[in-house]
Amino acid sequence: MIALYDVESGAKVGRISDAQLQALMGWMEEESAEDRDYYIDAEELELMEEDGIDPTLIQVLRQALGKRSDMDLRYETE
Repeated sequence: MIALYDVESGAKVGRISDAQLQALMGWMEEESAEDRDYYIDAEELELMEEDGIDPTLIQVLRQALGKRSDMDLRYETE
């Protein structure tokens, strides 16, 4: 499993599968091969949903975002 963390607070905000991580990595821009964090916002999540990204992944990301307009997430293998 993959743990997702809020970069700002360091709090764990969710867990996703390896396949969901691959979908997220395929969608997001990486600055380098070692990049382990991603910027998300509500608009990005809507585009991902429209593109058919795993609905469970979208739900986890929406829950992590909460009432904020945007955030940075980082992931670690558990």
